Amino acid sequence: VEEAPGSRCFPSLSLPPLLPGSSFEACYRVVALVDAREHFGGGSGGGRGEALRGHMDALRARGLRVEERTLPVGDVVWVARATQAWSESGGGGSVDPGTEFVLDWVLERKSVTDLLASIRGRARFATQKKALAQCGRPNVLFLLEGDVDTLSNASDQKAIKTAIAECEFVHGFQVLRTRGTGYQDTFRRLQILTQAVEAQCRARPSSGATSPRACPTWAEFVDRVTAARREVVTLQDMWTCMLGTVSGVGAEAARAVAAAYPTPRALHLAYAACGSVEQKKALLADVAGQSRAARRVGAEVSRRVFDDLFAAPGPPASGNDAGGVVL
Repeated sequence: VEEAPGSRCFPSLSLPPLLPGSSFEACYRVVALVDAREHFGGGSGGGRGEALRGHMDALRARGLRVEERTLPVGDVVWVARATQAWSESGGGGSVDPGTEFVLDWVLERKSVTDLLASIRGRARFATQKKALAQCGRPNVLFLLEGDVDTLSNASDQKAIKTAIAECEFVHGFQVLRTRGTGYQDTFRRLQILTQAVEAQCRARPSSGATSPRACPTWAEFVDRVTAARREVVTLQDMWTCMLGTVSGVGAEAARAVAAAYPTPRALHLAYAACGSVEQKKALLADVAGQSRAARRVGAEVSRRVFDDLFAAPGPPASGNDAGGVVL
């Protein structure tokens, strides 16, 4: 029997509120919400929507509850929808029929070609990952459709594999993969995931009507995502993204450099204090992140940051010349 992706045990699983003695299945139904803007074949416009509805109908024929909705983040979100009204005695919590609580899983899906396009637009991919990380749901699933090894360009293969590794090991997303060229495997995975979510919810006892671990309502979830998107982007955030555009500089190294030198000007001044170009190229080699397991940036990345962002074009006028970014 194939293990359902996402069926791993999550000790901190949150549930919608339940009255003492009530079961999840007696009070709620799990519904998979699929983003209505998603492309599942059929070209564009009406053809695209028709293709999505065809896949959704196939899932419903298998007994799953799936609906289309414009989602604030991700491509699939699972909610628990209340089937009956109840209220806790003594002025406690209450739930109306139809109230939706967002469960602990959010899925983002990308084909190999879509991911490659997002990587090339680095700011776009960083924004997407940040939105997923800040959505408030603890289990983010990242589904990669297609086989990376079928790409003819070796550098494209490496870029995708690096991005996937960062999603998994830096951001903590659970990475899933499909191998087929169509969408049948994607919807097979969605079926398995939805069944796994239902099984997880049924297996857990009530979290209680007033438990702080109760999951948010749909409105609360949307408000959180909207507020996160409106957060002011600091110069250090922009600087970190700029560092990430340098070839070979991963997310961890970019954050480490930005933590040591919070603005481009701070690093520019540090370069200006160096006695030679070689010292400038080696300046960042020993910079490391704040965690105990963080690695040093290293000599090669240090050189690339200087050469790509700060080295003046043409031969330097003096050993203390540091052109490039000075904000």
